[in-house]
Amino acid sequence: MPISAIGNKRARGFTLVELLVVLVIIGVAGAAVLLTVPVGRSETELESRRFAAQLRRASEEAILSGRPVGLDIDGETYRFATYAEQVWAPITDGPLAPGTFAAPVTVYADGAVLKPVERKSGSSDGEENDNLTLEAPQFLFEETGEAPILEFQLAGRDAGWVVRTDGVGGAEASRARR
Repeated sequence: MPISAIGNKRARGFTLVELLVVLVIIGVAGAAVLLTVPVGRSETELESRRFAAQLRRASEEAILSGRPVGLDIDGETYRFATYAEQVWAPITDGPLAPGTFAAPVTVYADGAVLKPVERKSGSSDGEENDNLTLEAPQFLFEETGEAPILEFQLAGRDAGWVVRTDGVGGAEASRARR
């Protein structure tokens, strides 16, 4: 005589423990996938971080070479120069090569907006000469480690980013506050 309504047949289906084990395995696999997928960074963020690294590098270059390094920003372009033999010479290659901002940039010094300065380089005979700059750059990174305290605001399509210098050679990029 059967003891239960279903008899001696074993019930079909999964136990609660089996279901929980499967859910844990799926969760661990999903977490592993999320951790290995690279975070998509915006163009403005990448540009801000690259520019902050260049500002730190300019300060390091001034200290290590024992010569000041200057920075000029005119509109959407920037370039670094070094002072040697009474002349400012543009740095044309390497990590401090001239660059162009993809997003509009606003520069603040001492809390005030700085207007872009248009510079023309050239020799006395009127020929274009990009290898020589006779004027001092807008911002100087001194060989003593002193640097300007500046704030660069880059406004992109996705979000704004701010690059701040601290006056002693440091520079940091962060998302702009809204």
